[in-house]
Amino acid sequence: MKAKIPGELEMQVLDILWQDGDCSVSDIFGRLKLKRKIAYTTVATILQRLYNKGQVDREERTNHYIYTSHFNKKTYSLRLIKNFLNGLMNN
Repeated sequence: MKAKIPGELEMQVLDILWQDGDCSVSDIFGRLKLKRKIAYTTVATILQRLYNKGQVDREERTNHYIYTSHFNKKTYSLRLIKNFLNGLMNN
């Protein structure tokens, strides 16, 4: 995975997954709406994008998905730093 610098909302979603572990879209939406005005569909879209990037895993349940972070926070942070430094060195 080539980690790109995540957006603010992606980081908030990842932080929730790192804190809580397994979460549904509803779980994450419930946490985020306490801090900001946000639509349920926006949270679902962010999770789908993180899944497509390989940054989260998901397990299908009866009528929804359960998401988990693919990397722990330390590993993810180290990958971001490494990619950032490699980018500086290549430019």
